[in-house]
Amino acid sequence: MKFSICNEVFENWTWTDTAKAIADAGYDGVEIAPFTLADSVSDLSAVERETFRVQAQEVGLEIVGLHWLFVSPKGLHTTTDDEATRRRTTAYLCELIRFCGDLGAKVMVVGSPQQRNVEEGVAYEVAWQRFVEMIVACLDLAAERDVILCMEALPASQANFVTSLAEAVKMVQEVNHPNFQSMFDVHNACLETDPLPELVRRYMPYIKHVHVNEMDGGYPGSGDFDFGSILRVLYQENFQGYVSIEAFDFSPGAERIAQESLRALRAAL
Repeated sequence: MKFSICNEVFENWTWTDTAKAIADAGYDGVEIAPFTLADSVSDLSAVERETFRVQAQEVGLEIVGLHWLFVSPKGLHTTTDDEATRRRTTAYLCELIRFCGDLGAKVMVVGSPQQRNVEEGVAYEVAWQRFVEMIVACLDLAAERDVILCMEALPASQANFVTSLAEAVKMVQEVNHPNFQSMFDVHNACLETDPLPELVRRYMPYIKHVHVNEMDGGYPGSGDFDFGSILRVLYQENFQGYVSIEAFDFSPGAERIAQESLRALRAAL
């Protein structure tokens, strides 16, 4: 099983030092939040993109993919009434796909709660159609760059749009394109009513990426979640993607989070 960690844990670290610390901790890959590298990936040159890829490769890391896609630049939104904003957001998603491909990465987690929330006065069905139109508009490019967009379910405490894995998979089935799939996040599943291992097994054909964290957003091992129950299902179902640590509390320190998380997951496995 391949493990990666999201790079925003290493806030204020250089990319070179981040990659080295992640590799030294024993990970196979690193997942990138684009806003940690630039306000807009459009500002990153071909040389800079190649440098990120090569520096990760030199320490034995694969760049797995991207998440927190629409945090910056400011003003992006996927379901708003404002058509110009939606066009700009779609264009930026295409730019992110190009960036992901340039890094040699394969997955993009489509989350970003604030930029997908259904605004007051917008019907849910309309928001759904707008979101689907954005995804569909980018899928030819995603196929060309060998990138899979992974629809992320977010709990109702974070967002009011696509709040369960079942709903995420429903959208995937509706779009029906190999480069649009789903993913599973332990923390985001806090309000799911079915046992999580059962949920993962049920939707395994659509899950191409996994985020692991404690239910309170802490790093694996800082709480009491049974990660073995999820990892066993992934192993039994021959999951080929990455299991990626996404912690939201950075206060323990990046190196401690990286080392103790991987130790806990390997023990659980």
